[in-house]
Amino acid sequence: MKSTRFISYVCICVTLCIAALMSVACSSDTDDDSKPEASVLWVSSSIANGAEVDADITKSITITYSTAIDVAESATITLNDIIIDTANISVNGNDIIVNLRLEKGKQYRLVIPSGDVVSKKDPTDIASELKITFSTKKAV
Repeated sequence: MKSTRFISYVCICVTLCIAALMSVACSSDTDDDSKPEASVLWVSSSIANGAEVDADITKSITITYSTAIDVAESATITLNDIIIDTANISVNGNDIIVNLRLEKGKQYRLVIPSGDVVSKKDPTDIASELKITFSTKKAV
């Protein structure tokens, strides 16, 4: 009976020690006013990285983020290193829709630089850079 209580006591002590160590390991020594981890995260896109699409059918790409977003006024979203006119970019809740004019048999690279997508609630909360490379089917 005493050995059972002793084992229980040891288990409790070990559990408390592990909890204390994890608390110290996970704690941060930054200031209280430090910025939390970014919440504007890429979730999905209508054209997958590495995909091959039909230029006759694909007229836009929709990129979905984890929260309601805006596009920064100074945004420089590019397709093959050419800045996309803001008239061809729209926002709907968590989505950015980029209108495209694709040619058959070409490689494309869409780049949304870090800071071009911001949280609607907190414009200082920015998304990381996103690059999507895809191609179009060749003409038959």
